[in-house]
Amino acid sequence: MSKQSENLKIGLLDNGSHSLKRGFEMWTQWEESEDAWLLKEAVIWVHHGIELVLKQLLVQTNEFLVFQDVNKAVERLGILRKKRGMKNAGVLELFDHDEKVMSVGFRSLIERAAITLSISELEEGGVLRSKIDRLTRYRNKIVHFSLELDVIEVSSLLSDLLNPLLSVLAREINDHNFKQVVIPEIMKLAQPIQKYLEFVRSNIVESAIAATKQALPPKGNGKAGVVVQAMGSGLSVSLLMYLKEIRELGALKDYSVVILVDRKILESQLLKTIAENSNICPMVPSSKGELIELLNSNLSNVIITTIQKVDPNDLADKYTLFIGYNLLPGTEKLLSFSSIGACILFTNVLSSKAVEVYGDVVGMYDLQQAILDSVLKPIKIEKIEFPLDQVDSYRQIDKEIHELSGGFDYIHRSLPFLKTCALEIIQHFELRKEVVYGKAIIIVRDLDSANLLLECILELRPDWREEDIRNMVVSTISSRNSFDESNFILNTFQDKDSSLSLLIGTGSYLAGYDNRYINTVYVTCPISNQLQYRLAGLASRYDEGKSESIIVDFIGLDWSIK
Repeated sequence: MSKQSENLKIGLLDNGSHSLKRGFEMWTQWEESEDAWLLKEAVIWVHHGIELVLKQLLVQTNEFLVFQDVNKAVERLGILRKKRGMKNAGVLELFDHDEKVMSVGFRSLIERAAITLSISELEEGGVLRSKIDRLTRYRNKIVHFSLELDVIEVSSLLSDLLNPLLSVLAREINDHNFKQVVIPEIMKLAQPIQKYLEFVRSNIVESAIAATKQALPPKGNGKAGVVVQAMGSGLSVSLLMYLKEIRELGALKDYSVVILVDRKILESQLLKTIAENSNICPMVPSSKGELIELLNSNLSNVIITTIQKVDPNDLADKYTLFIGYNLLPGTEKLLSFSSIGACILFTNVLSSKAVEVYGDVVGMYDLQQAILDSVLKPIKIEKIEFPLDQVDSYRQIDKEIHELSGGFDYIHRSLPFLKTCALEIIQHFELRKEVVYGKAIIIVRDLDSANLLLECILELRPDWREEDIRNMVVSTISSRNSFDESNFILNTFQDKDSSLSLLIGTGSYLAGYDNRYINTVYVTCPISNQLQYRLAGLASRYDEGKSESIIVDFIGLDWSIK
């Protein structure tokens, strides 16, 4: 054995963290195998972990509280410090150097945590305390006696313990790594992805509610902050959870709630989500005048509207909570807030301007973390390079038009370039579909480029052209479509069994669109870092059978997404 591995030194919190993770790992394995011995181990490990993290709570307040007899511990520490080389001995070193001191027993430990730290959940009769007491009885029987376990009951107890226990620890433990790393690790071990996301969203919404209370005038500055969640992690679910809770706040009884979007398609999607999953019936004004009428009605309405209908001059003296939802960068300048109003933003992408307008980040679950947690799928960047001066080998681009049209920008809208892209996209997509099921979007510079690229693709694959959109393989989508047409195209594209597999559009139009079947994105024009982030989130959306997502870059962007 090497010298490096002869000793094992683990801190109190690390020790407790390890036991909790090990316990819930054993519980998960029991759920899969129904091996009762694993359930026995789970009870012992989880209980040991609870004991150690409760001791950590006492230690971070007063280290002497972990001793059975506090006065004796003080006395014995004085004696220890008089010994040679022990002048600076710490409190917890008593356990190593003095056999006459004992740590606090579990029952006294939980009582001290409840009373000394004023943790109501641990008070006798509390819901969490009752569950821990039941677990303690099982643990004592396992350690000291033979026993007969009701495996269903014990497994349910461990499941019921998880969220309330981690909620208390997340609030009380003064350690950043424990909160940001250990708790998510425990959650992922103990629960499937959707349950884990419920926990993440719950914490985010709790922070957003607290920030909203503090932001309300006259004491607050009206800026409740920014909630950032990667696409596919349930941003709209978090918004709905937040909406349900703020409607119950007495401080907001005189407020109208206005949810702001920047595209009509998002207005429709959000209305459907809220109406189908709550008893809230949002109003959707058809004009600026109707919006003002709703705000003047003295009713605490919930309103969903596009930001273009909002005139700050009409809102100066109205109690209004503005909730921005996935607004594109640049829309902040359209809005200023009244001295008696407040605002909060729910978004997939963070921008410095958003923080300036809405306030600090109050909850974040970003793309990198979602991929790390296996909530989203990994992203692979493929770059297809071909010299732009050779793209038009069969037809020279008119140099005069090239110069007048801005050079680089013109090339990415030119017919020769788009023809080359069409061929590469077809070949790439057909090969990809042989390996894995999925759909793809193609990002173009503008609407004219979209139509031109569509014709280039159909020229190479004429059998993809159909009169009925439901039978087409490829289509464009843009603001030139009517609202009903756009809805029909998007719904058809979202149907797993439909032929429509390739959708061409501008990044600004497709930003915020969610479709878990998309596993490939083709980028044929320069785009912003914010749009890169949104597209990466869209492509990496979780779907059964999807192993990774691919972004195919035709122009050489930097994909170190910030």
